[in-house]
Amino acid sequence: MIRPCVPAKLSRPRLFNITNRNAVFALLDEKQTNYPVIWISGSPGSGKTALVSSFTLERNLPVLWYLLDSGDNDIAAFFGYLTQASGEVAEDAHLALPTLIPEDLQDLANFSRRFFRSLFARLPANTVVVLDNYHTIDPASVFHEVIQQAMQELPHDIHLQVISRTAPPPRFARLVASNLLGQIDETDLYLTAEEIRLIAHKSGLALDEVTLQLLQNQSEGWVTGLMLMLEQIKQSGASNPSASIDNHLVSGYFSSEVFDPAPQAMREFMIRTALLP
Repeated sequence: MIRPCVPAKLSRPRLFNITNRNAVFALLDEKQTNYPVIWISGSPGSGKTALVSSFTLERNLPVLWYLLDSGDNDIAAFFGYLTQASGEVAEDAHLALPTLIPEDLQDLANFSRRFFRSLFARLPANTVVVLDNYHTIDPASVFHEVIQQAMQELPHDIHLQVISRTAPPPRFARLVASNLLGQIDETDLYLTAEEIRLIAHKSGLALDEVTLQLLQNQSEGWVTGLMLMLEQIKQSGASNPSASIDNHLVSGYFSSEVFDPAPQAMREFMIRTALLP
C-alpha cells in the first residue's frame, strides 16, 4: 500500500545538525508543568520553531504540528486540516470529530468546544499540539475566538505551544491573568556564549575568545544572525576569522523575511525612519 503523503503544513519540521538548547529546554519543562499553554514569541530567525521541534524530539513527546498561514483565516479549512492532522497522532483514529456545517457558524464557540473536546480525547497522553506561525492570522479573524475555546478545553495531559513573531493578542489577556498561558519571549531565546561555542564546534569551527566575543556582540544572541556569520567564516577560510565577518548576508535575510513581506505602508515607514534628520 502507498501511504498517503502528509503535507508539510501538518508535519513536524525536519532538523539538521541542531544543537540542543538544554537551558531553554529546562525553561520549557518548567512552563509546561505550570501552564497548559505556552506562547513562544520572537523575531524571525530567533530559533523558535527549531527549539520546539528539538524539544519534543528530545523529550520523546507525541506531536500534532500545524503550520498556520493566511488560508487558516477560513475557519472551515482550519478545522478540516486539524482533523487530518489528528489522524496522524490519534490513538483511536476511528473516533469521529464533529464536521463544521454552515449552521454551526451561528454559534461557533459551541462548535469549537465540542470539536476540541473530541480532538483532545483522541490524542495520546502528553501530546504537544503546536500552532506555528500564529502571527500570519488576521488580527480581526474569528480564528482567535476558536483558539481561546481550545485553550480552555485542554485536559491536564495535553499541552498547547504557540509559536509567533508577536506576543499574545490583547484578547488573550484573561488567559494570561488566569495563569493558563505562560510565555517565553525573545530574551529567553538569546544564545549564550557557551551555546555559540557549541554551535560553532558542531559547524567545524574552533573559535578563539576574540572571535567568540565578536560573534556574541554582533549577533546579540540572534540564532540566524550567528549561523550566517559562521557560514561567512567557513567560506572565507581566513586565518583571522573575525576579519571575515560582515553584515551583507544578515541584511539579505532581513530584507527577504521582514522587509519584503511587510505592507507597503510599513516598508515606507522603515525607509523614512532608517536615517532620522
